[in-house]
Amino acid sequence: FLFVTQGKIGQIVITKLAMVFGLIAAIGSVNYNLSSNSLQRKFNTKIIMAWAMVIAGILFTIFFRPFNSNFRLTFITTLGIIYVVLFGTLIPFLFYLIGVNLIGPEKASILCLLEPVVATLIAVIFLGEGFLVVDYIGIASVIVALFLLNRPEER
Repeated sequence: FLFVTQGKIGQIVITKLAMVFGLIAAIGSVNYNLSSNSLQRKFNTKIIMAWAMVIAGILFTIFFRPFNSNFRLTFITTLGIIYVVLFGTLIPFLFYLIGVNLIGPEKASILCLLEPVVATLIAVIFLGEGFLVVDYIGIASVIVALFLLNRPEER
């Protein structure tokens, strides 16, 4: 909330498109966390990832028709594609699914709250983005919430 409004309740500082994509990502995250648990009880995690990538590749090809573009496949672009597929998609999602299987979807989704915090810190450190006091408050709120949500339940 603080990142989106910068502490001013009456205004949103991100675009409508960013808000829409954020909501779609949130729905996808919930689905990814909850549906993967039941699938992993039936199938091996690597099989799930393989089918997910095949289906996503087919849908991408149908909707975006990459073969009709002016893209030239060179050795460097091939290495780039392999790098993104392996280290940007396959390995992180495989590890995430294994983690969801080990700790459960509830804890995994709670730990995912750190993702916007890390993305913000990366933008500040490496991209020179500005940081407001309200951003520090937002990061502190997320970290405090993580500690509160992960403390052992009292009986």
